[in-house]
Formats: sequence, structure tokens, C-alpha cells
Amino acid sequence: MATITLSLPDELYLRMKRRKEIKWSEIARRAFEETLERLEETVPAEKFLNPDETSIDVDAINWKELEALEWKRIKDIYTTQIS
Repeated sequence: MATITLSLPDELYLRMKRRKEIKWSEIARRAFEETLERLEETVPAEKFLNPDETSIDVDAINWKELEALEWKRIKDIYTTQIS
């Protein structure tokens, strides 16, 4: 399994650290996976790949809509974990 490193504002990190019951890596993994699934559902690869098919045309993605959906999913994951 691969490992990634994230940079977080200090205040956010301290708030997260106080919530030891939450598996933050699981929330992040789910958010990444679900974001990719949602993106792949809403924007077919052929629509956002550049002609050379090696990079993404970020202008073809509705980021505000995607961000709103992902915040809802993160909230749902968080709510499920603490229930």
C-alpha cells in the first residue's frame, strides 16, 4: 500500500489530534476514493483528458459542484464513524 504526506494548517492538525477516536487516514482514503469515483461518474475521461491523453483539462471539471458533494460525503463518513 502506498503512503502519502499531507500538509495541514497547524490549528486543523491540533483539532484533529484531539479526536483520537477518529481514524483520519480512513476518512482521507475514503474521500480520495469517493472523489475519484464521483469524478469518473460525472466527467468521463475522454471529456477531460487533453489530446495527448496524459494530463487533465481542469477547466472541464465543475470544481464547486464536486467540492460540495465531497464535503457532504466527508460529513457522512465522519457521522457514521462516531455513531
